[in-house]
Amino acid sequence: MDLNRATSRPHSDLFREQVLQRLGEAVGGSFIREKLEPLVLSPTAKLLRPRLVCIFGSIAGSKPESLVDVAASAELLHVASLVHDDIIDESDERRGMPTLHKLSGNQIAVLAGDFLLAQALRLTARGGPLLVDAAARAMAEMSESATREVDARRSPGGAVFILDSEALRCVAAGKTGALFGYCLEAGALLANKPDLAKVWRGAGIHLGVAFQYLDDLLDLRGGAGKPRGADLRERNPNAVLSAMASVWNDNEADYLLLSDFVGKQKYSEACDLLLASGAIAQVHQWIQHELSCARDLLGPVAAQPDVAAIFAQLQPR
Repeated sequence: MDLNRATSRPHSDLFREQVLQRLGEAVGGSFIREKLEPLVLSPTAKLLRPRLVCIFGSIAGSKPESLVDVAASAELLHVASLVHDDIIDESDERRGMPTLHKLSGNQIAVLAGDFLLAQALRLTARGGPLLVDAAARAMAEMSESATREVDARRSPGGAVFILDSEALRCVAAGKTGALFGYCLEAGALLANKPDLAKVWRGAGIHLGVAFQYLDDLLDLRGGAGKPRGADLRERNPNAVLSAMASVWNDNEADYLLLSDFVGKQKYSEACDLLLASGAIAQVHQWIQHELSCARDLLGPVAAQPDVAAIFAQLQPR
């Protein structure tokens, strides 16, 4: 396989094949291979984070073979976080399939997530100590943000779990933005451009927050293997809920109705109520703000075709 062609088209079938090969190698010899392969090698996985590594690494001038290793490690970090999140949230379904903890129990799922983290770091180490430090920092930020979220859920409150907009963004920047930031940062670090890596990391965090807010909208609409209303059911932060909170000051009836729906587990009705509210427009504004901040940090790079395609993918619809 010609790794020198890996970064010619970061979204190409060739690049996907190379990343999937690395992922298969990472889990292929493990005792829990059969449990991990459906997660790591899922045919429905978009491999967005590996694409980010490859796109920005290509622009920075990184070596193709190093990009494939680190791109695969970014996906392993992502999947590991999903495995652990599903345990915390007690989720039964992920990407339209039963979660690992649902199939095998919490003990196996915790250990599987830890194994994926270890394999991710092994691949990252091929890029050098600066890459390992950046990946470890991203992992720490993701863990700390998840801890803040869990702690906030324990606070007294009604059936509906709401974070204010500032706390919501803090959680999104840590849980999702940190890994996006690492993906852009890694591309520059592999090219030995640490100053550029700092700037790109900031841009990646903004892109990650925008992605998370889009995912919050998808939660209310359903589809793409995501059960509708999962955030309401599992008391997860959601951008639409945070945006709606300001509206409730003037329309308490909507909040009471939403609380009644959630309390009676009428999640579809609750989603319909939120989607019909003015909160959607507010979330769209938040997304545009994050994308604008990312463009400002990236400068002319944002106009390059593969980067522009990422921005287009993150546009609310």
